[in-house]
Amino acid sequence: MGDTANGAVIAVIRNIMFLGGTSLFTDLSSHMILTLPALLYLKKIHSEGTPTIGLIEGIAQSTASLSRLPRTLILLSISPLWAPTAGPGRPLRPCRLIG
Repeated sequence: MGDTANGAVIAVIRNIMFLGGTSLFTDLSSHMILTLPALLYLKKIHSEGTPTIGLIEGIAQSTASLSRLPRTLILLSISPLWAPTAGPGRPLRPCRLIG
């Protein structure tokens, strides 16, 4: 019985590793597809330098992060269910399920 349980645990761990790898490569490829053409356009057509491209990319990332702030504040005011369950100085606590 112990061998069967060990085999099941190994199978689950292997599946989790494959899913993690798939997620990683999907995220990398989608990020590269979205940003690479714009960076190549700036570099080849406008002859922008690396610091300028970095500044533009930083502004874009900051704008994307700040655009999520109002949505988060609205969700937190509607329901504490959306509050983070863990964080610095905060213990992990279970969250309620809707249902």
